[in-house]
Amino acid sequence: PCRGTNHGPGTTPRPGGAAVTPALQVVDLPNNMLTGQLPPEFSTVSEVLMPNNMISGYIGPTFDFSTSLRRLVMPRNRLMGTVPNLANAGALVELDLEFNMLTGPLPAQLGSNVTAIKLIGNQLSGPLPANVGPWLLQPGSCCHGALLHVLIC
Repeated sequence: PCRGTNHGPGTTPRPGGAAVTPALQVVDLPNNMLTGQLPPEFSTVSEVLMPNNMISGYIGPTFDFSTSLRRLVMPRNRLMGTVPNLANAGALVELDLEFNMLTGPLPAQLGSNVTAIKLIGNQLSGPLPANVGPWLLQPGSCCHGALLHVLIC
């Protein structure tokens, strides 16, 4: 795993660098002052854990959720744009994008294995995803069942 907390400035590891290799499975870099955009190559690892940084930009169409990515945990960054389409995110079990700068509608569906999605602290709108289920009565609720924990505001 690529792990570390140094509380110092820097940029996200870039593709082709020592930190992004085919053997890399976990990027665990919480509580740093990392800046830059989320490299699309990070979608090839199983876990991206980068809370409390200053990562900016969009999680765009080049970020491939159909790969082996199981956890994308990036609360308290500066991510912008919409929540990405997760319909084909077969391996994804956790999506935590709380307290970023996300806007717009939620995706129509979540991946079939998602058990936790945290989106509080963004400016999201629109209906809840189709496969969240009727037990979620309003944004900000928690639910139990196929989807274990949902926080959306």
